[in-house]
Amino acid sequence: MVASVALRQKPSPSAASGDGLARLNMVNISDIHFSPEDPWVLLSIIHKPPGRAGGAPLPEIIAIGDWINHAIFNYEELDGGLSRLIKAGYVIYERDRFRASSEITAVFSKISDKYPTDQMEELRKFLKAPPVESGHVSRVDGPAQVVTREAFDAAVKSYLDRHK
Repeated sequence: MVASVALRQKPSPSAASGDGLARLNMVNISDIHFSPEDPWVLLSIIHKPPGRAGGAPLPEIIAIGDWINHAIFNYEELDGGLSRLIKAGYVIYERDRFRASSEITAVFSKISDKYPTDQMEELRKFLKAPPVESGHVSRVDGPAQVVTREAFDAAVKSYLDRHK
């Protein structure tokens, strides 16, 4: 069984895979209303360090997000984005790491030669997420869906401590 204080997920019938992880309930993608930050979260997962098999842990997602957008995710952006992307089946969480689904990997292969800001725009269109507007307030769909506040704070601290 994989133990993790970093993640909180709702149990679902698909959790019987034997790895001990509960899954967020998958829903019809048309029922998911992606936020403007979700493409940034997704791109931060796609751009894991070269040679890193199995996905990216939370501190790396934060680091890559900073590299892409020159900003650190706030809690609502990251938790809400991960929740929506996992529910849609676009992001998979296993063994304390997040990775893009094969569908997203195929989409990204068509835009991988673009600059990260252009990749983010293409992913925004794919997700049908609204554009970022000034005054936009990030949202979490209810209480922590994927990442606890404590795990988020620890991951941000880990990232910042490495870059002092």
